[in-house]
Amino acid sequence: MFARERAAAVARRVAAALHVVFHRASDLGRRGRAVTIAAARRVASWPATQAVGRESRFAAPFAILYGLALGGILVLGAHLSNASPSRSHPFGWPGPSTFDNGVAMVRDDLELGAALPALLLGLTLVRRVRPTRPSGLFVTAVLTDVAAVVVGALLATQVGSWGAAATANEAYWAFFTAHALLGLSFFAVGLLPTVVAPSFGVLMGGFVGLGFLSAYDKWVKWRIFRQLGYEGIMAGAFPLWFYVAQVLSPLSTYRGILITWRPQFRDWEEKAALDGVVLPPWVNPAMFSALHFFVWVIVPLEAAIIAWVVRTGRTRAELGQRAEPGAASPDAGG
Repeated sequence: MFARERAAAVARRVAAALHVVFHRASDLGRRGRAVTIAAARRVASWPATQAVGRESRFAAPFAILYGLALGGILVLGAHLSNASPSRSHPFGWPGPSTFDNGVAMVRDDLELGAALPALLLGLTLVRRVRPTRPSGLFVTAVLTDVAAVVVGALLATQVGSWGAAATANEAYWAFFTAHALLGLSFFAVGLLPTVVAPSFGVLMGGFVGLGFLSAYDKWVKWRIFRQLGYEGIMAGAFPLWFYVAQVLSPLSTYRGILITWRPQFRDWEEKAALDGVVLPPWVNPAMFSALHFFVWVIVPLEAAIIAWVVRTGRTRAELGQRAEPGAASPDAGG
């Protein structure tokens, strides 16, 4: 009997202790949820968070449409690559519609699909940010759009992997890296002139972007073909100015990333000119990627941010002078 009562007492004490622990845990949980909600509201009230939210309303749909369009171009190229008829194959060539063949088949279309939307994104960013706001909000908007371009390139890679035959992972990494950098460079090309010269920056950025897409690389090809000829190109005897000219164009460095990382991405002209050519060891995708990122992404974006800081400083100074009581009117006589 005594043992039974003692066991019952111990059970009551354990139940009471568990009851206290449960209630304390519940109280801590309620307090934790309240703290979490309060912290989330505090973060949501930050100007930078609100700037991300405002810009994401434009950047998120852009990333989705950008990725679907670019990936769709690649998928069409992959299926077009083995569908071209001939006398021996009236309905196309046998074999899978590979990711590599898709890139090589529609390279020009991929360049336009990656460059033009990103160029327009950069040309229109200034319209969505007021110059009277803190400069940090402009940087936040820039980073939001940069993330949109990268996510769009990643989505395009995924869409291409779904729509084309299975390929080595190296092809996916090469495609993503090259097109993310190409999109970012044209975003920066569009953004910089609109900040430096607000009155005609859109025209300037548009013509610079179109010049790279339509004229610059063709001029370089014309010069190198005339200088080296077929034998010189096959020997790989490219002069120094040719390599410098590659760095001076975002499209040239983009192509350098693709065709040195994945030779299967070469189009018919590059295959005819470069197959069997031994290039210098420093001509590799890492070199092209680093140069492209620094020259065509970091430098113009940094210049745009500095120009924006200067511009907002002048705007605030002008607004401050207008708001000063008793300030002299600029039209007042001497």
